[in-house]
Amino acid sequence: MNKENRMKPARSRPLMKSPAGLAARLTLLFLLFVPRAGGAGSAGFPPYRVDLLGNGLRVIVHEDHELPVVTMEIMIRAGSSLDPAGKEGLANFTAAVITEGTESRTATEISEAIDFVGGTISASTGYDATYVSCRVLKKDFEVGLDLLSDILLHATFPEEEVERQRSQIITSIAGDKDRKRVIADENFQEVLFGRHPYAHPVIGLRKGIEAISREDIVDFYRSFYRPNNSTMVVAGDVDRAEVLESLDRALKGWYSGLITRTIQPEVQRPSGYRIRLVNKPDVTQSEIRIGYAGIARKDPRYFPLLLMNYTLGAGAFSSRLMRTIRSDMGLTYGISSSLGARLFRGPFTISTFTRTETTVEAIRAILDQIEEMRSGGITEKELEAAKARYIGGFPLSIETPGQVAGKILEADLYGLGEDYMSRYTTAIEQVTLDEVNAAAAEFLRTEDLVIVVVGNADRIRDGLKRFGEVEEVFYMEMEPAASPHAGDQAGS
Repeated sequence: MNKENRMKPARSRPLMKSPAGLAARLTLLFLLFVPRAGGAGSAGFPPYRVDLLGNGLRVIVHEDHELPVVTMEIMIRAGSSLDPAGKEGLANFTAAVITEGTESRTATEISEAIDFVGGTISASTGYDATYVSCRVLKKDFEVGLDLLSDILLHATFPEEEVERQRSQIITSIAGDKDRKRVIADENFQEVLFGRHPYAHPVIGLRKGIEAISREDIVDFYRSFYRPNNSTMVVAGDVDRAEVLESLDRALKGWYSGLITRTIQPEVQRPSGYRIRLVNKPDVTQSEIRIGYAGIARKDPRYFPLLLMNYTLGAGAFSSRLMRTIRSDMGLTYGISSSLGARLFRGPFTISTFTRTETTVEAIRAILDQIEEMRSGGITEKELEAAKARYIGGFPLSIETPGQVAGKILEADLYGLGEDYMSRYTTAIEQVTLDEVNAAAAEFLRTEDLVIVVVGNADRIRDGLKRFGEVEEVFYMEMEPAASPHAGDQAGS
């Protein structure tokens, strides 16, 4: 799964490792790092089959008998984009507490049970979905499934665990306040997405976390943690028929329901330059973000733009931005571009930092590189290098059952088709130079941009004004008031 859109699952308490649990965990870790016999590419990955349980749960079983390891992962289509206005962070908060107690187990008992077999259970949230995962040895499949189903069906969200997680989340948010990169990223997202809930970070806003009650968490869980709103992947040393039989038994009490979603506003590109300067007087370098709303994951231009973006700034030292802005001009030690494709249009972002006195020069140089690629495209040699990177890297991205589960869920979430894994490398190989350059000419812009700079305002304010009107905020005020989201409702 593309982890760009997920919060890392936080371990809420240290596990109490029994000798048996420690031995099992070491065995599991050893197996996961054993070199595999053959790194089959996408051509060797068969189209997967989707089975539908009676409660509406989509189930995908991927059998891989090379190692005695099993990953179970359930994707719930309820990410932070469903956070209500004023309660930003609700989806992530819910995921943080769901593993902290059920009707029959306390949080400690859950930790001890999974630790005893050397497995892991975690929950994480992204912009578009939430994931509850369990990884165990093959012999402990039923133990893992029992714990996973108990969490999904019988979570109780104890008040003391809610408050403990609230404290941890608020501490994490506060800890980010002094990190220039986080400040730049969050301000960029807010300016770029405006009224769309992609504008706030997955972890939420402090005011939102403080406003969320236990009842809000329970309501979110009851509204969206439904089998007909979910997909489950079981990958590893399993038998499909046996897995389906076990799931029917373990999940028989998980009932479908009406899923009501907020209709989100369209993500719009900016008109002209929207410039925000976050004043942090104590720094000697400026953190810079430049970009605009890009594409949704299902956009047919995804692969051409993926290859274009590798050449522009995702290809590390082989990228044009690194060669020009870093190596030739000496303006930074690092610069990159990213193509964040989500259910809705994600952010296309160029990220870098530079000395305060070279802030404006760096921005101009970045705009020149965007314009040069838009007008001139990439070369055949650059295209082949980009293809080699993604085709060669694909087998490494599906080496473990967990990686396979993530890729399958990515395809399912974005509706990419059940043959997505098998045709991935072929789809990249078939992209032509004309397709890449036509997509670049249509997609790249230098006239409609969001520019966010975190730095010493007194030293860069006048230079930024040459690009247009500058909105200035002080970094201690970086957490914005919650933007109102569209409130129309639709049932599905």
